[in-house]
Amino acid sequence: AQRLHWLLARKVPDNPSEIDCRTFPGPDLIFELEGSDGASVNITVGPEDYSRATAMRVLQSKTNSSQVICRASLLPVDEDEVLGPKAWILGEPVLRKYYTAYDWREQQIGWALAAQPAEDAEVVAVHSIYGAPPAEPPTPTQVVV
Repeated sequence: AQRLHWLLARKVPDNPSEIDCRTFPGPDLIFELEGSDGASVNITVGPEDYSRATAMRVLQSKTNSSQVICRASLLPVDEDEVLGPKAWILGEPVLRKYYTAYDWREQQIGWALAAQPAEDAEVVAVHSIYGAPPAEPPTPTQVVV
């Protein structure tokens, strides 16, 4: 589980003082979900979906240098005898991007891309988004090692 977090951590060149990691390039993750009837659906999340908005600045005390890192906000689950090696909590990055409909009677789940807020600056929001990322690029969190 931790290995994937290390693989998704991206070093940002030039140590910027501000960066929104959702706009910094990274790989797409594709989760293939197979149903009991053999049908499958691919759930794709890109760095704009899974990245934490705020970067982390790691300060090396021995060398007095720093590196800005963009990190993922995913929640892998360590292998467990009950859950098995392919267990994953899809969580917030997936639930923000996809709409899910649960049919308990038929024991199935439907997936569709969720409607996203308009990016047009002239459109006035008629709702509030609690916990929304800041409008300005955030300053990296500082960590000393």
